[in-house]
Formats: sequence, C-alpha cells, structure tokens
Amino acid sequence: MELPDCEADLLDLVQLTEVQKAEMIRRLAQEGVESLDEYIEQLIEDDQAMADRFKRMRDKLARDAEKLRSKLDHQYDDELRKLEEEMKAEQSALESQQPDMSFYDDQDLYERYLEDSLSDALEDYELFDLVMHKDQLIMPKKLPWYKRFWEWIKRMALMVRTKFAKVWYWLMHKLGRREKSLEELERDYAKGRKISIHIPFKGIRSIYDKFENRFGNALVQDEKVQSVVDKKLVDNKVIRADELTLKKEIDPEGYVRMAKQMLREDMSSNINKVQDKAEKGKKESKRYKKQKAEMKKKREDLKNKLESRRKERLEEIESKMTQAPKDLVRKKIKSQLEDAGYLKQDEKKGWVITANLIERFSAIVFNDEVRRITQSGKLRYGSSSETMGNLDKAKLRSLEEENRMDIVDSVIHARIYHPRYKELDDSDIYVKREINTSAVHVVIAFDKSGSMDENNRLDAAKRATLALYKAVKQHNRRNIVDLVAFDSKVHNLSLMDVWNCQPKGFTNIGDAVKVATDLFGASKADQRLFYLVTDGMPEAYTEKGQVYAGDTDKAMEYTLKQMERLNRVGKVRFILIMLEPEDDTYLDSARKISKKVKGKMVTADPNQLASMMLTDYLGPGEDRAAPIGKKN
Repeated sequence: MELPDCEADLLDLVQLTEVQKAEMIRRLAQEGVESLDEYIEQLIEDDQAMADRFKRMRDKLARDAEKLRSKLDHQYDDELRKLEEEMKAEQSALESQQPDMSFYDDQDLYERYLEDSLSDALEDYELFDLVMHKDQLIMPKKLPWYKRFWEWIKRMALMVRTKFAKVWYWLMHKLGRREKSLEELERDYAKGRKISIHIPFKGIRSIYDKFENRFGNALVQDEKVQSVVDKKLVDNKVIRADELTLKKEIDPEGYVRMAKQMLREDMSSNINKVQDKAEKGKKESKRYKKQKAEMKKKREDLKNKLESRRKERLEEIESKMTQAPKDLVRKKIKSQLEDAGYLKQDEKKGWVITANLIERFSAIVFNDEVRRITQSGKLRYGSSSETMGNLDKAKLRSLEEENRMDIVDSVIHARIYHPRYKELDDSDIYVKREINTSAVHVVIAFDKSGSMDENNRLDAAKRATLALYKAVKQHNRRNIVDLVAFDSKVHNLSLMDVWNCQPKGFTNIGDAVKVATDLFGASKADQRLFYLVTDGMPEAYTEKGQVYAGDTDKAMEYTLKQMERLNRVGKVRFILIMLEPEDDTYLDSARKISKKVKGKMVTADPNQLASMMLTDYLGPGEDRAAPIGKKN
C-alpha cells in the first residue's frame, strides 16, 4: 500500500536560490553527504516559501492517508472475517470426527462410565445370562439307603476306571501317543486357581462373585450350560473333545475346576478390554483437547499477526506521510547533484562527493575570500593592469563579472544540463573576459605534518589552496597549477586529494622544494610562482631514497641544498608562509630558506591565510609581492 506519487508536486519545491545552492555545496564539502538531511531540515524551517509548500503537501498527504487508513480498516475487517470463518470450519470438522468425550474430563463421570462398561461386559457374557437368569437351582433330596449304596458302587467302579485310565494315559504318553498325561492335565487345571480378577467396583465384584458361585451348580445340573462350556473349552483348545468326555466321566470335580478357569480367563480378558478401551478413550480425549487448544492458539496467533500487520501498515502510512516530502526533496537534490557531477553512488560507500564538487567548492571559497578582501579595501579585484586586450569566453569566476555575461551561451548551457529549472546557476554563466597572453605556472605546497592539526592550520591551508587554485585557473585557462602536500614524504594531489588529506608525519620541506624544482624545470610558462605553507622548520630529509627524521641540522642542510637547485631553474618567485611560529628559531629557519632564492617570508594567522595568498596573487603590479601579514 503506497502513498500517492508527489514527485510532480515537488518540481517547484526544489527551486533553490544561488545562496542556498552555494550553502549546500559548502556543507557537502565540509561535512559530507550526511549533512544534506540536516540542511534540508534547516531549509524548510528558514525558507517560508518552502515551508508553505511542505505544509500544503502534508495536508494533501494527510487526506490521502486518511483514505488509505479507511481502506486498510475495511481490508482488515474482511481478512478477520475470513479468518474466523476458516477457523470455525476447521473446528466443526474436528468436532464432527470426535464423539462427545466430556465425561473423560471429570473423574467421577469417568469412573461411572467405566463401571457401566464393566457391568455391560458382564451382562453381555453368554454364560452370565444362562446362569444368573435361570430360576434358583433346587438341591436334590437325600436318597434312600439302597440308592445311596448303588451310588457308592458306581463311585467305586468309577474309581477303578479312573485308576485304569490314568495308567492307560501314562502308557500312551510314554509311547508318544498322547501329548500330556492325566497328571499333567491336572497340574494345568490347578493353575486356573491362581487366576485372580481385579474389579475396582464393589457392586460389580459382588455380582461376579455371585455369578461364579452359581456357575458351578449350573454347570453340573444344566446341560445347556455344559454344552456352552464344553464348546468353549474345545474351541479354545484347552482340551480335546475325547479327553473332555473322559474328564467329565472320571473327574467331574476337575471338569468344574477347568470350566471355572476358563470362566476367569474369559472374564479377565473382557475386563481388560473394557479398561483398555476406557484408557484409549481417555488418551483420545486428551489428544482431542490438545488439538482444540492448538487450534485456538493458531487462531489467536493469526489474529495477532493480522493485527500486527495492520499496525505496521498504519505506522508506515504515518511515517510516509511525515517523511515523504523530505525524502522526495532529498531524492531530487541528490539526483540534481548527480546529474551535475557533484555526487555519485559507490557500491560500498553509497553516496560520495566528487572532484567536480570540490572544484565547485573551490570557486565558492574563492568568491568568499574575494568578497572579504574587496570589502576590507585591501584589494580592488579586477584592477590588474597586466591584461593585453585579448577576449576569451569562459565561465564566471566572480560576481563582479556578471555585467559581461554572454546570455545566449549561458542559457543554452542551463537548458542542456538542467532543463527543468527556470533560473541560471552561477556555474551556467559564461562571460567575455580579457585575458593575459602569457601563462603562469603556480606550485602550491602545504605542510600536512602532525603539528598542522593544531588550531585548524591544515584546514586553513586546504581552503587557501582551493581558493588560490581557482584564482589561477580562472585568471587564464592556460595557467598551470600543481598541488603538493608534504609530511615525511611529498604527495602530488588533485583538488579532491587536497580536501581529503589528513595530518601525519614530520616536516620534509627539502623534498617539497625538490618536487617543485622538477615541476618548474619541465615547465614552459613565462612566470613561475611557488607558495610554500608550513608551521615549522625542516625535521625530515631524504638520503639515498630513505627518509630520516629527528636531525634538524641535516634536514636544514638538505633543504638549503634543494633551494640551490630551485635557484638554478630560472626566475621563480618564492613565498614562504609561516603559520603561527612558536619562536624565533622557526623564523630564522624560514629566513634562511627564502633567502637562498631571494624570496619572501611572511607570518600569518590561519584565518587570514587564504586572503593573504589571494591578495598576493591578484594584487596589481609591484604590489603583488606584498602579502597580507608581517613582512620579514
């Protein structure tokens, strides 16, 4: 969701005046690209016209933002409603797949459910119905003596038969005809007595005990019960059918024990199934509750995420409503600066200033210093009598030249490089200038040793270098300017390098003079000027390609030797400018150096350095060699 494009509305908003443009370039050079944001803030506060435009734009954005908020609220409501419907459908689907399990959450209800399930399992047992729902069994009456005698005879015969059967079973077992003997069968039957049934409810336990007690009588007297029991014994492979028949005949009590064992096994299995089913249901209930909780949490998380996204969008709208105008202004200004070659984008550093901006800044520093000099009455710029009447079309170099502007070329240049602007920048103005026919070669060497960091001396030297460079180049486009910085070593620099250099090392004046001598030796210029700016005396020197520091006597000797080489080059006007010398030792050292080429040595305050150097260069006739400062 984006705010409306306001770039078209900002075309008139970024109409900076010449003063504002100069201030912007000044800040970029002195403070870096980061200062641009602060400058725009200050510009909005100080420039009433721009502040009014910003207010109108903010009002427009506020109206648009309100529409966006309303649209966002409707969109949020729709998404929330859709989310509620989706979650409700998922919950319904979950509930439809699960039975009512609420009784698992209450222990009393769960125990009641388990009790009912065990009761149902007991009543559903086939033998239970046959035994418990049968009328009360009637015990037989006492038999007369002769019948009792007959029964005794039958029991004795049965005993004999049993003994014979046991021997027969033993013999068949030994011969491998039977798997088990009768004794082993008896032991197996006896194991059934150890089976215990755990029923946690007294009521059901008492019913089962009653059922088991009645089971024995029912098994003896009811053929239907016997039929069911016999089938279960044979089907469960407890005993073979032929063995079962013999068992019933020869050992009816063992038969009853075997039947009770089967009964306990069946009932134990049924009870375990009921309990396992109840436990499984309980686990399923927990899983179901966990699913419901997870679904609820998912619903809350989605709602929170939806609300968070809504708040982020609202904050984004508020932020854009506040920052959009300024962001667009910054974008426009940076785009203009990029088109003009003042800024460029670096892949690693982002926006960085260019050499063109430093060149433009040097013109600003030059104009500032010229205005300052002319207002003080120390120099009337343009009063030099050395011109020879030749006209040249060139860029404006000071405000005093505006009356000689070439309107056509200036307008063409402005329309080519920034067609949207309605005003001329001073960088667009071309003038018809009367120039010298002879070229001047100027070497500007400044000290950047560690001591130059004190009292902003290095900054003053850099500003003076930029201003003098601009003065020399604007005076005649054929003029040559070499920029040299020296510490323990010497560095040939561009304008960009000059402005970015940092203080370090010792003062090696000798090598600076050596480099200047080489430059002048190769020059074909009619005039040669050498400006050397330092705050100290020679500290370092070079011997066999190796730089040494600390021996000031050798350093001075090396410097004077290089000055002799400079003197042999030809006519070179040498000016040594001493910034805030600490004592007479520094002055004596400077005098010795300048005396070697009959040059000038002056002292200067850092704040006056640029004015002094411009006055020396721009001054008319003989006064050109009279710089501002104390002559020595």
